[in-house]
Amino acid sequence: MKYPITFTLTERELDTKLTSSNAPIDVLALASGFSTMNDSDYLDGKFENRGLARQYVIDNYNFEDAYLAYLNKTNDPKDGLESGAWFALNQPDQFSIDLLNWTDRLKEDAHAYEMLDTIPADLSANLGKADDEASDDYFREWFYGDHRNWDGILSLSSRAVTGEHKSFSWDKETGDILVTLSEDEVQTILGEDEKITSVKRVKEVTVETINSLANNTVHKNKIENEKRRAEYQKTKEYQDKRKAEDEAKRKAKLLAMTRA
Repeated sequence: MKYPITFTLTERELDTKLTSSNAPIDVLALASGFSTMNDSDYLDGKFENRGLARQYVIDNYNFEDAYLAYLNKTNDPKDGLESGAWFALNQPDQFSIDLLNWTDRLKEDAHAYEMLDTIPADLSANLGKADDEASDDYFREWFYGDHRNWDGILSLSSRAVTGEHKSFSWDKETGDILVTLSEDEVQTILGEDEKITSVKRVKEVTVETINSLANNTVHKNKIENEKRRAEYQKTKEYQDKRKAEDEAKRKAKLLAMTRA
């Protein structure tokens, strides 16, 4: 057998029913012990990343220029000046108050993920670009990790199966996982006692190993979720009991407030 050997893993072979996306990379995520792209941990991290990116855009946006443009567009010129400029020069105190209120409202709208009509076109475009870049950055960190530490799901799942961190790669167009293996990596997959006979056998064991690791993660997550639900229920029952006791004491105190 010539090395390296290569083969492709698709959603038909990997246990994609474990995920809501049916994506092979999500099976690798589970095999690595990570969250999938539709899990709350991943989504929370992505939205936190997007929130920070939006805040940077907001912090560096010139709201006064945008407010002046808004006034100029919605009002007629006065005394040879654009309406916004006239207002800022002739009623500076009121202009500052109105600018502050307008800015606060705009910032609130800018943090919403629906692009409202109140947001100027340039701010809306910058926020949309920031969202896309932040989402892409978070995906790259999740998928590839730090290249110095090899701590993304692609490297970690590869290491879990083959002992090396560069055995797997990803075809972004098809979503398939490409596997490239040396003789040592093949022997790691099969185990020391099994003789290397065919690429087909190596692929079978690779698929079995990935799916087994992914199923183990799902099982572990299920146990942890059940434990959290039980702890939450226990805490709620305790709080409800304390609330009922406190209410009973309060009622007794009120009933004791008699007058002869």
